[in-house]
Amino acid sequence: MPQDRCPVCHTTWPEPVFSHCPGCKADIPSYFQNTLPEGTVLHGGKYRLNSVLGKGGFGITYRAEHRLLNQAVAIKEFFPQRCMERNPDGSVQIQPFWSGVVESSRRRFLEEGRMLYQLREPGAIRCQDLFEENGTAYLVMEYLQGQTLEQMLLRSPDHRLPPEQTGQIFKQLLTALRSLHAQEILHLDIKPDNIWIRENGEALLLDFGSSLRGLANAVPQVCTPAYAPVELISLDFPTGPWTDIFQLGMVFYVVLLGQMPPTALERLKGSELNFTQLSSEQQALLPAPWRTVLESALGLLPSERPQNVADWLIKIQNPAPAKHSAVQVTSSPLPQMVLHPIESKGLLCLALSPDGREAFVGGQDQRVKRWELATGRLLQVLSGPQAPLISLACANTGQIAAGDSAHELHLWEQPGQPEPSWRFKPDAHQDRITALCFAHEGRLLLSGSADKTLICWDSQSLTPLWSQSHFSHWIQALANKGKLLLVGCSNGQIQLLDLESGKLHKTLSGHSSGITALRFVPGRAEAISSSWDKTLRHWDLRTGQTIQIFQGHSLDVTSLDLSPDGSWLLSGSWDRSLKSWDLNGNCTAHLQAHSDYVTDVAVIPSHQPGQKHGLSISKDGTLIRWDLHKGEWVYKACSQADGVYTTLGRQGALQASDYQAAARVIRTLENQQTQPLSPAHYQAACQLGMDS
Repeated sequence: MPQDRCPVCHTTWPEPVFSHCPGCKADIPSYFQNTLPEGTVLHGGKYRLNSVLGKGGFGITYRAEHRLLNQAVAIKEFFPQRCMERNPDGSVQIQPFWSGVVESSRRRFLEEGRMLYQLREPGAIRCQDLFEENGTAYLVMEYLQGQTLEQMLLRSPDHRLPPEQTGQIFKQLLTALRSLHAQEILHLDIKPDNIWIRENGEALLLDFGSSLRGLANAVPQVCTPAYAPVELISLDFPTGPWTDIFQLGMVFYVVLLGQMPPTALERLKGSELNFTQLSSEQQALLPAPWRTVLESALGLLPSERPQNVADWLIKIQNPAPAKHSAVQVTSSPLPQMVLHPIESKGLLCLALSPDGREAFVGGQDQRVKRWELATGRLLQVLSGPQAPLISLACANTGQIAAGDSAHELHLWEQPGQPEPSWRFKPDAHQDRITALCFAHEGRLLLSGSADKTLICWDSQSLTPLWSQSHFSHWIQALANKGKLLLVGCSNGQIQLLDLESGKLHKTLSGHSSGITALRFVPGRAEAISSSWDKTLRHWDLRTGQTIQIFQGHSLDVTSLDLSPDGSWLLSGSWDRSLKSWDLNGNCTAHLQAHSDYVTDVAVIPSHQPGQKHGLSISKDGTLIRWDLHKGEWVYKACSQADGVYTTLGRQGALQASDYQAAARVIRTLENQQTQPLSPAHYQAACQLGMDS
């Protein structure tokens, strides 16, 4: 249809154009292919289409008229490009190859509409109607007069706005974001093109197609790489309010300075975002408190940013004093020392040795590391894999199995030997191996994958004995007891299978999101599960019913382990905490010392009455041993290319190879400031360690 306005560059033309935009040269006929023609009526004649406002990867937006009210509205049609074709009668036809993807996306589109219909918050566009027609779905919204923030920047001198005007927009969006997060809604695609400025200056957030309800970790359908933080690029980081905060920080960096900062992906590859290196002209564009606003919001890792809007406001109003290059030694006691492994790679999976004296840890550095639990010493590094390790299991015979993100299965015999034998199975699955467990005294190895298959292997030859591919979702957790096998999937279902045949005995339903860990309760026909839905559940395996729900974590529960006698358990979460529980669902200890989310936990067996010890690893790169009876950590440890570092809790002692190495990862807390470790403090710490 002929247009009087370019839908790409939004230039208004003096007369309708049939071919190319005189400004941006966009191919108008190609752009409007598959759009509904002007005059089309929808929803029983309630709406009449007037023109096309825009077209994206998942939909087409029309300017339309509510015929009874004679009111302009905007209608968004669900129409994934390349997946659908338009029939002459206006209906849509889904290409068979994409049917599953389209159906899943259409459900998300309808969920977006229902969510927007319930929203009555200032600062968010509102849904007026939602209906299905022509084999697809339509979302009716208010028709907005004004322009996007992107269009405003393009038309402004130097493509930026003055701080005063920027401040008014920022305050409105901050209020909108706070309201959305209070309802556990994440936007996850904040960018100048998704911010609308009305003619009266009111700012609104648009396009909630990537938004998610629930502040737990989840991955949006799409994101904009230029504004995306690391958690939208890599599944290794949790999403949360801090994700929207980062994107809003990126937006206002662009608005104030007129240029893009390094993206999160570029920073992961080595680029720096350093506000001290801005030119004097750029510094002048960031009057107080704008530099604090941006610095706090644009931390590369989620743990380096405010965790919610309230924290952000506090940081803005009370900026931290400048950091000094060294700590001055005084006669006061040695400050508490905290591991801060700046360059360490995240730890993702954990398994204890059969005697409970050693821990095997894997992660992003593609190595399995063997730690002595009594001292926190690194005993051995097992190499071989060429991809991050995301699952580990240890057999009663001492074998270690690991699954990686490159679909390979690895097996080490007698890892305590100087040169343990290593075997691997390439392409063991068609996707990353997310769960492992040994069975039958180590003779069998079970592997579950994101390819939705379960395979039983002969652990000696690494040949498959049987496989099951009836699962509809990722397999994320496994547990074995005798002839029984528990399998937990990403849809929240748990299946109880026969180990020898893979035959299904029972399905346990109750969790609303993915299963992250499973354990059989010793001596009982019962099991414990943990889930992304922030809970743990205690199950009766005979009836398939829930005995007890454990609630208390504020974000997804990532891991759990049971004590050897089955009387208590330990859980870890994306909220960076650990909790110990009795089997009645009572939380007996709440522990927090990691600076990023907890990825795995283990209960350390103890033969002394009254003692409870646990182990946790984290995305922050540290391993922590806990005294759960006292509610404190015993030591923190991490390893990097040039050494191993440990801090001891009560003594405050430090173990490291030398000051130059230690100063890179150790920080001291003094006067509420995080500062580098001075040479004098390093010497004092080492002396204290020797004296103790």
